[in-house]
Amino acid sequence: MGYPDGEPLMRSLFSRLRAELRPDDSIEVSLVDNGAFLSVKVRTKRQPFEDDFPRFRLLIWGGAAGANLSHRQKGYASGEWQRQLVRSDDPDIEGTVVEIVMRCIRTERKRLMAYRQR
Repeated sequence: MGYPDGEPLMRSLFSRLRAELRPDDSIEVSLVDNGAFLSVKVRTKRQPFEDDFPRFRLLIWGGAAGANLSHRQKGYASGEWQRQLVRSDDPDIEGTVVEIVMRCIRTERKRLMAYRQR
């Protein structure tokens, strides 16, 4: 199983993540077409801006090697920028990517709770 151009995987991930994250109005999911490839962006919705308000961006794009994920945090208690590859030979590449995204979101929710309790 492979997605040489990544497009089918990105369209499927976008639909699945949008449905799973719809109840959370603090997160937005978008399908981005930059002309060369499609990607899925999951990020904190824009809030009244405070420099240290915790926010994140998770960018997912695919290709012959698999699905690449880039997780970047900003604001309160932000960590290192992280990248991860889910290889194209993963038997459930979409499920694995969704699992990673949901783990990142749980981490971000904890960070937001810590920010609010400080």
